[in-house]
Amino acid sequence: MKHIILIFSLLLLTTGCKEIVNKVTIDDKTGRPMLVGITDRSAFEMSDFSEWYNDEYIGYEPDEFIIGQIKELSDSIDIQIFMGTW
Repeated sequence: MKHIILIFSLLLLTTGCKEIVNKVTIDDKTGRPMLVGITDRSAFEMSDFSEWYNDEYIGYEPDEFIIGQIKELSDSIDIQIFMGTW
């Protein structure tokens, strides 16, 4: 019986710790969907966000000089992007 309780408890703990990615919620003020928490690129390609994201993504042209500098450092750096709006 102790083993069953232990296994059940461990199972419950591991499933409860799962990270939620691309969580969409409704903004109380605007009534529009918004992304909350950890998000990857696929979230911006969803129908709620794709209209503005795809236009900006396609139209963006990175600075080739900066790209070259980043490539030189790519083995020694880790790039993380944080976004937020208020």
